[in-house]
Amino acid sequence: MSGKLSCTVLKGERVPDLPGEILSRLKELVPEETLRGKYIKQVEVLSQLRDLQDEVCKEAEAMAIMYDMERDVRFKQGLAEGQRKGLLGGIELGLELVDMVRALDSIDKLEYLKNLIKRPTRWIS
Repeated sequence: MSGKLSCTVLKGERVPDLPGEILSRLKELVPEETLRGKYIKQVEVLSQLRDLQDEVCKEAEAMAIMYDMERDVRFKQGLAEGQRKGLLGGIELGLELVDMVRALDSIDKLEYLKNLIKRPTRWIS
C-alpha cells in the first residue's frame, strides 16, 4: 500500500462515520479490487475488537465491491467437490434403479416404480 491508514478508537467510543472513512481511504489507496477486498476483510476482522463489525460490513456492502467468484480458487474447489458429490449421488441412484428394474416381476410393480420415478424428490446429501 502506498499510503498509510490508521485509527485509534477507545472501546465503547463511537465515531459516527469511521467505518465509511476507513473504507473510502482503502478505496483510494488500493485500486486493485481483489487486493482491496483482502484489506476490507482484514478491517472487518479488526472491527470486531471495537464492536464496529456491523457498521463496517454495511459500509463494505454499500461500496459495491466487485469480486469475480468464478476466479476464486476456493470457489473452484468447492464447485468441483459439489459436482463430484452430485455425480456420485446420481450414479448411485441410477444403480439403485437398475437393481429395482431387474427385480420387477409384475406390471403392478412396474407401475409403482414409474410413479416413484415421476415423483419429485429431495436433494441427495
